[in-house]
Amino acid sequence: MRGAEPAGPARPLVGRALKEVVILLTQALLILILLLPTDFRLRPLGALAGLALLTVFGIGIGALSFTLALHSRKQQTLFYGVQQVIFFPLLLLSGVLLPITQDSAPGWLYVLSRINPVTYVVEAERALFDGRFTELSLLYGIVGAGAVAVLGVAAGIRAMRNASM
Repeated sequence: MRGAEPAGPARPLVGRALKEVVILLTQALLILILLLPTDFRLRPLGALAGLALLTVFGIGIGALSFTLALHSRKQQTLFYGVQQVIFFPLLLLSGVLLPITQDSAPGWLYVLSRINPVTYVVEAERALFDGRFTELSLLYGIVGAGAVAVLGVAAGIRAMRNASM
C-alpha cells in the first residue's frame, strides 16, 4: 500500500489564499445584493466574469499577504508597516475610489497609476460590470491579475520553503 503523496508546494499556499478569496467574494456578492434596489444595472455575465477576475487577483494578493506574514513573523509591526507603505498606496493609485485619467490627474500621479497593476484590474472590473467585453482594458486587467497571482504564489512557495528550513 502506497502512502499519501505529498501535496504540491503551491497547494497549502493556494488553500490559505482561497480562504481569503471566499471572504472577498462574499463581500463582493453582498455589495451586489445591496446595489440591486438602486439604479445599478446588473449584467450577470459581466458580474460572473468580474468575480472570476477578482478571484485570480485575490489569490495573488492573499499569497503575497501570507508571504509578508511569514517574513514578518518575528516582527509583527513589519507586517502592518508594509501594508501601510505599499498596499494602501497601490489601492489608492489604482483609481478604485475615483478613476485616474490623464485629464483629471496631475501628470506624475497618472504615470504612477499606469505603473500599478491594480489599476488595470480595476479598469477591467469596471468594463466587465458594465458589460463591455471587447475593451483593451480587459486584456490588461487579465494580464495584471494573472501577474499578481503568479508573483504571489511564486513568492509564497519560496517563503514557505525558506520557513521550513
